Amino acid sequence: MANAGTFEGDLQVRGAVACTSLISSSASITDAMIAASGGGSFISPTKIKPRVPLGAADVSGTVATGNARVFVALAAGTLQQVSIVMDTAPTSSDTVVIDVFKSTGGGSYATVLSSTFTMNNTRTNRTVYTATIADASFVAGDIYRVNWTVTGTSGQGLLVVLHGDVNPS
Repeated sequence: MANAGTFEGDLQVRGAVACTSLISSSASITDAMIAASGGGSFISPTKIKPRVPLGAADVSGTVATGNARVFVALAAGTLQQVSIVMDTAPTSSDTVVIDVFKSTGGGSYATVLSSTFTMNNTRTNRTVYTATIADASFVAGDIYRVNWTVTGTSGQGLLVVLHGDVNPS
């Protein structure tokens, strides 16, 4: 390991600095620290890839078969998680089967999941479950739709939330 050096004053470098790790003594890096064109007390969204909720389908009360368009991509990114929760999970042989679809460039909708996700009597009320994603990438203009197919009437309060990373534009 190389010897560490200590500078007791400010250090100004007129060229590039490369390192394998960076420790900020202020415990945060602000936008002003990133570039002179920034400013404020945050890092501008154009400099980061934020993980955000992209959209949600929310069904109150008894869940019946349906679908909802939940997200139109403003920029390219990656779908990171599909979270599914029900206030009251189905009982007996009742089920709620969830699928997530994407349309690119006005094309047909196609599933983005490895397989549909089934809420049934083995699931726990108000517990978040995660579906497995097979096709995670999206481009500007992609449209996401959530479908749910219901058998029975015991399922109550469905929420499906898509989370993703969006590239700066």
